[in-house]
Amino acid sequence: MKKRTRILYLTGILLTCQLSLAACQTNAKNSSSQEPKKEQKQAKKI
Repeated sequence: MKKRTRILYLTGILLTCQLSLAACQTNAKNSSSQEPKKEQKQAKKI
């Protein structure tokens, strides 16, 4: 029973680490794709 508990404990830690890393990767991808867009300035015609 102790061996099974230890395996479940380690599996939980590994899944937690995997989810954390996946969240960091998606945040990094989103922040790089949200670069400020260049806006064109229009001159006023008189």
